[in-house]
Amino acid sequence: MKMSLADVLTRLASELRTSADASAALEAVVQEALAAQVSSGQQGSLQKLQHMDLLTQTLADFARFTEVIAEQVPSHVVNLEGALAGLHLQDLRQALAGNPPNSSKDAGHVDVF
Repeated sequence: MKMSLADVLTRLASELRTSADASAALEAVVQEALAAQVSSGQQGSLQKLQHMDLLTQTLADFARFTEVIAEQVPSHVVNLEGALAGLHLQDLRQALAGNPPNSSKDAGHVDVF
């Protein structure tokens, strides 16, 4: 499958932005859960929350950076087959290839730590 590099980077930026939004939503949930621990004197949880905030901000910055680069690249076509084949998440492969994700909301199993 071939696609312009600008299109690939634009799709990548979109996925990064979606991931940053998901991370921010998860951060809010975790913050509520950790608030109870902090009130009981467990301070180590705050540092973990700061790591999650850093992850959220990093994903958002990667999205902004990729969007700007996508606007500047010449019309160069790249072959995506090898890059897409190495991805584990099928919905991400579909999105980066320019295809709609599977309509199924079944994301597989969840690992609870």
